[in-house]
Amino acid sequence: EGRYVIGVPPGLATLAISYTGLDTQSVSLVLEAGREVVRDVALTSNIYKMEKFVVEGERESSALAITRQRQAANIKNVVATDAFGTMTDDNVGLFLERVPGVNPETNTGTVRSVMVRGISAELNTVSMDGIQLANSDTSGTNRQFDFLQASISMLESIEVTKAPTPDMPANSIGGNINLITRTIFSRKDPRSFNYSIGVTTNVGELADIKPRVEANRRWYAEPVKGFSPSVSFNFTDVYGKQRNIGLTLSYSSNIRFLSTYGNSPVYVVTPLGQPAPITSNAMWVNPAGASTRQNKTVKFEYKASERTVVSLTAVHTESYLVNDARTHTLAAAAARLTPDSTEFLTEALPAPDTRSALSQSAFHQRQNNYRFGTAIVHTLDKWKIDYAATLSKSDALTARSSKICSTRRAPRG
Repeated sequence: EGRYVIGVPPGLATLAISYTGLDTQSVSLVLEAGREVVRDVALTSNIYKMEKFVVEGERESSALAITRQRQAANIKNVVATDAFGTMTDDNVGLFLERVPGVNPETNTGTVRSVMVRGISAELNTVSMDGIQLANSDTSGTNRQFDFLQASISMLESIEVTKAPTPDMPANSIGGNINLITRTIFSRKDPRSFNYSIGVTTNVGELADIKPRVEANRRWYAEPVKGFSPSVSFNFTDVYGKQRNIGLTLSYSSNIRFLSTYGNSPVYVVTPLGQPAPITSNAMWVNPAGASTRQNKTVKFEYKASERTVVSLTAVHTESYLVNDARTHTLAAAAARLTPDSTEFLTEALPAPDTRSALSQSAFHQRQNNYRFGTAIVHTLDKWKIDYAATLSKSDALTARSSKICSTRRAPRG
């Protein structure tokens, strides 16, 4: 309750009172033997006394995103793409992993899909401006959306719906992720030009995984050893005598040498009779060349009246991955493992049933996602009516080559 009793000898004393975030106060006291001295101290801080200040570079999309989330009829997170600053990787999946209830799934060193509320990515839908996007996943025949086919540079905000509504398709069991493109007439200042220039690199253990094919490198992919460029820009402006024709241009290019490492530990009973993890499978994925992702977006908007806006949108996203994967698989009975085997160093004794296999596969993956759409939005006093027609196309091509080497050790003697 803020009441303290302190016993000190008679004489002069200085009492110092402090609290986090408030200014410290010092009180001088004259203490007499057998007499109690009471002092009440009220702490304050100069931070409460603010001078005039000016906020520059306001983020209008953040305010709009918060308003949409407050007005939502169901459980929904609406996050503006500028809420976390500039993202060099230009990956929507990396952005979504910061949203509560969303878990990323990585593949070949980058986020390829996400789970909503712990439900499989195959049971989530991804849409753009409310229309579901086409998807082609190079990793197999599944229904999950590959975020290599989307770019964050063209987006104003992202809506994550965690409780499906009746108007959503049946495959939105986990939720829906809606990518909202920029609209020029919702901004205070329609004319803007934003750009970003950065570099990407691998750190830690991933930096030690070196490229296998140096011939595939280009000078622009790695102008400085270990660093690859990333650029993006957005341009918006309005034209016409009535300033009712809007143009939005967006471009981004990201180059990376993706590397990844993983192992699969299993628990077995070792010869010492104790369960311990050992490594049965280890995989290294080396960059056999530069992995690139480019996005180009053009959007025209026509403001027919204060209540009606017509828009035309064209989006093309292309990704290209070049990787070289090596997998080492160890097959051995638990009784054949040495007593000191661990998940970091696993050793098997020579035996007919001990097998060690090394496989190598190189693959090139190219994905293209196209979207052409037109929309008309009528904003009434209490209603908003929109019409939309969209053509969404996605294609993927994977070229693979593989080689497997297997060895078996016979018993000694």
